[in-house]
Amino acid sequence: MANPNAKEQYMLELINRMRTNPQTEYDILVNSTNPDIQTALSYFKVNLTELKSQWEQLQPAQPVAWSNKLHESAVTHTQLMIDYDLQSHNLPNEPSLRDRILNTGYQFTTVAENIYAYGSSVLESHGAFAIDWGNNPNGIQNPPGHRNAIMSNNYREVGIGILSEDNSSTQVGSLLTTQHFANSQQLSTTNTSWLLGTVFRDVDDDDFYSIGEGLSDITVNISGISNPNFNTSIKTLGAGGYQTLLSPGEYQVEFIRDNNTVKTEKVSIDKENIKLDWMIDGKTYQLDNGKRDAHYNSGSGDAIVFNAYTAESPFQTIDFISVGLSNLGNPSAVFLYEDKDNDKQPDSDEKILEIDTNFIDSQGFAHISIPPTKVENTFFVGALYKHNNNQPNWIPISNNSNNTPTNQSWIATSNNGNLDLENFSTSLLEDKNWLLRASSSDNSIITPVEPPNDIPIGTNLQKSNNIELVDLTNQIGTIKTNVRVTRDADYDNIIGFYVVNDINGGIKINDEIINPGDTRYKQAALQNRITSLDLLQTQDSIPSNFNGTLNGGSIFAPFIIVDGTFNDALNNKVEVYFAYQGANSDNFDHIRLLGDNTFGFEDLPNGGDRGSIAEPDYNDLIIKMDFSV
Repeated sequence: MANPNAKEQYMLELINRMRTNPQTEYDILVNSTNPDIQTALSYFKVNLTELKSQWEQLQPAQPVAWSNKLHESAVTHTQLMIDYDLQSHNLPNEPSLRDRILNTGYQFTTVAENIYAYGSSVLESHGAFAIDWGNNPNGIQNPPGHRNAIMSNNYREVGIGILSEDNSSTQVGSLLTTQHFANSQQLSTTNTSWLLGTVFRDVDDDDFYSIGEGLSDITVNISGISNPNFNTSIKTLGAGGYQTLLSPGEYQVEFIRDNNTVKTEKVSIDKENIKLDWMIDGKTYQLDNGKRDAHYNSGSGDAIVFNAYTAESPFQTIDFISVGLSNLGNPSAVFLYEDKDNDKQPDSDEKILEIDTNFIDSQGFAHISIPPTKVENTFFVGALYKHNNNQPNWIPISNNSNNTPTNQSWIATSNNGNLDLENFSTSLLEDKNWLLRASSSDNSIITPVEPPNDIPIGTNLQKSNNIELVDLTNQIGTIKTNVRVTRDADYDNIIGFYVVNDINGGIKINDEIINPGDTRYKQAALQNRITSLDLLQTQDSIPSNFNGTLNGGSIFAPFIIVDGTFNDALNNKVEVYFAYQGANSDNFDHIRLLGDNTFGFEDLPNGGDRGSIAEPDYNDLIIKMDFSV
């Protein structure tokens, strides 16, 4: 069966939000502005004091991963509820839950099912399961089995089947959901866990995944730290989710978009699933405040509407268009137009993008991912509302005329029939704004910043502070490097790099900064070593060359492991020296800047091989780094 669609991915995110932080979920749901949740709380007379008391007993659980086999059994049951027009766990002639799941080939140790056949939206359906409202004295089902299934740490996988049913002659609908929670025998016997998450563009600026925000085909590279031989690469699915099974250990996770590594995180896998998301922020162009008012085109033909915006200098790359949805009709196409003649008005010959739509939902906003499209100066977001048997078109507008920009919305109409999209004229809408938006990912993500020509990449802090660091804070994305290593030492030394928080060498671990001089500094530096560039060494006097990458936006500091392996250093069996004297056991300077991106290393304590000269020679190992964007 299929991977999760946007609705199913959204429900998966809601489930995992609740599992990982149940106490926050209580406040989100009880204080939700969703009218259907509030109506249900009132209708069932949910005792919030009792609900709060029950909720306080909930303990966080590991996130659940998606299962296509569980999805197969779930969506099959959802379809049967539509076919029989009935909410039930066992429909006529249907096998038992255990047999239904076994028939998909899924081998489980434990399983549970949640169903809801009367949902109005994904969020309201999630609220129905989580709050577990029902016809009981306190308005809560006893026991709250749906909530218990969501929160059980015994379940590590889930399949969700969501289908719409808008037939007015049926009792079920408009949204039906089946959730199948389970734990597989594979997870129980192989000592593996899921790394899972989503990559999404936060179009609505709520710091959470929403339907339509997921980004597909984002590359996720996973490389082993505790097992350097491990490396795998996967891509996000259509709704933005990804997951992969991993053995226990430490891993580096890189998110790559448009060939740029734009986020790098370290994760530790043990006996439970781990969730790691990447949320992209950016610029959202909107005139409205999200609130709507009914508005219609008084003609009986097509209408095309526009909102005008001004791109930030020098340009913006639009990757999402958002439109307000309505149960009275939705647009059949959305557009980008650019003000080529600089008259601040959309013209029929200024179209640069057209995307056909097929909206099923009738509430909230739809976020439409579009091919990244460059806009400059004034541009327009448009939407085409087709006539419906010569009836007026209903087009949602903002109902707040006090705090939103005015005189930036336009409309073109046909008195009857089809509008000629190749030849129309627009008129200004006074004091109202359409629910039309555009969004752009940060330019920094998709457009690497070129450094000044006279300053070599990586040398900002070397030139300004004469310090042995590689400074890529003015770079974006993945920076390639070639490193030449030469040697004039008896010891078999190894050189590596780690990320520091600032010029003073602090290492950020969670919310703590570990500084040079701290007894934990060596372990923190070694455990946070970058793996995109190999450990550097060379045999005898033969130079060696290495190729690797560093991520823009960070500062990198070198270390030298003296006559030992990386594991020897981790286990405190050999000496490790850093660019910060306070981090070195002898408080001696062991690394010297010899030129642009050229570092010399001294491997003996206290400058031991300097002999009769005043300074050590810093040539036990020398590395020269060359960078390219």
